[in-house]
Amino acid sequence: MKRYLCILSFLSTLTLFAQDSLFVNWQTADSLFFADSYYLLAQHLKVDATKARALQQKLYPNPVFTADFNLYDWENQRYLHAGKSGQKTMQVEQLVLLGGKRHLQADIASTEVRKAEVELEQVALTLRSELHLNLYKLARSRDMIARFDEQIVLLNNLIENIDEQTRRGNIPANEGLRLKTLLLSIGNKRAEWIGVKNATRQKLAVLLQTDRIVSYAELPDPEQVYLRTFDTEELTRLALTYRQDLRALSIDSVAFAKQLLLEKRTRVPDLNLFVAYDQRGGAFRNQVNGGLSLALPLWDRNQGNILSATYELERKSYERSLVTRQVVTEVWRAHSDYSALVSRYYYSQDLFGGDLNVVYRSMAENFLKRNISILQFVDFFESYVQTNDELLNLKIRLVETAEQLNLAVGNELFNP
Repeated sequence: MKRYLCILSFLSTLTLFAQDSLFVNWQTADSLFFADSYYLLAQHLKVDATKARALQQKLYPNPVFTADFNLYDWENQRYLHAGKSGQKTMQVEQLVLLGGKRHLQADIASTEVRKAEVELEQVALTLRSELHLNLYKLARSRDMIARFDEQIVLLNNLIENIDEQTRRGNIPANEGLRLKTLLLSIGNKRAEWIGVKNATRQKLAVLLQTDRIVSYAELPDPEQVYLRTFDTEELTRLALTYRQDLRALSIDSVAFAKQLLLEKRTRVPDLNLFVAYDQRGGAFRNQVNGGLSLALPLWDRNQGNILSATYELERKSYERSLVTRQVVTEVWRAHSDYSALVSRYYYSQDLFGGDLNVVYRSMAENFLKRNISILQFVDFFESYVQTNDELLNLKIRLVETAEQLNLAVGNELFNP
């Protein structure tokens, strides 16, 4: 069995290093993410697109040139009679926007740019939190797999020792069976964590836009990053300042207020100015005319659009009040969950600390010396494995709740 495990370990190592690995730590992962993430690149292009639309709104309407040439002269029976003795007219027309409408349209487009930038921040914060969480999952899964490997080696040695004693008739055969069952259970748990590690690597590869196997060089312990004390009121104040959805709603409110003003300004008719040349069709030859035109606001004074914009502005006000309350409750819940995990983490450290591994080694030595029975050893070993699993999941949950607190506040609260 020991030889079999060594072959498996060797093959796993060959498989791992046959593929190119990408070793990252916290800082390099962030750098790669912000440099190469297709998610962020797509969102950046959305910002650029809104900036282009804002630029378009600042441009003045183009003048319109119109030319009218004679197609057929029935009197002289000539086609395209547009020379000196023929007829043609030309006109240049320019639309003049009145009431500051062009300026308001540009302002509304600028608010869309600010909103796209806020959405970019939201995407970056969400994906960065997912990146950090998966980095810690990868680190913890590797630690757990390494611990299982140590336990498998220990159990394998114990089984070989007991099998030898069984063959000599010194120990009943059922004692080795209990250890083999335990070894099978440890192997299954190890396989589950390998699945977690592979799934985490896949997520990291997508986030970092790489086809290489993601491994970590070094990550700070959660105690160095994620154990902090916060005041709920201060977190709420930060959330009301930084939360991207609230900021987007504030930008929307500004945009809808400007839209309402634009609809009111639309009641002011725009002016059309033109200059026209008429060769022979006017009161006299080579006639040059100038003029203007504008709509008379008698029946359509944009009443419906003004009323609609008024309702939309009021709706945005109610929506922002609702989201503000939701943000406050989300911050409270996220802070409560985080504080509970911090308390549980400190309690687990006080409860176990570094004593667990010492007891583990002591129990193994005493079992080899036959100072404890196999039932006592198996019961302890199962409790030891379960405790390690709980402690590891507690660390992952601590990181997860901390990143959820980041998202609830809308700002990065934890840095190595």
